[in-house]
Amino acid sequence: MTLQQQIWRSTDAGLEQDRQAYKKAIEENRMPAMIPIWEYTLQLIEMQINVRMKYKQSPQATNQEELPF
Repeated sequence: MTLQQQIWRSTDAGLEQDRQAYKKAIEENRMPAMIPIWEYTLQLIEMQINVRMKYKQSPQATNQEELPF
């Protein structure tokens, strides 16, 4: 499973938890060699969060069960 697929399948709560963990790791400069990868992963997570937020605000989204992810 690719990183994008893992992010796509994550729950909203899981994405938020991952987002906070990656932000903290970057801010604390843990494992400097990994920071570019973490920044990329964080961008993908934030894009997925934004897509979900926009979909939830759209007229066709009436409840969580109808979301396509």
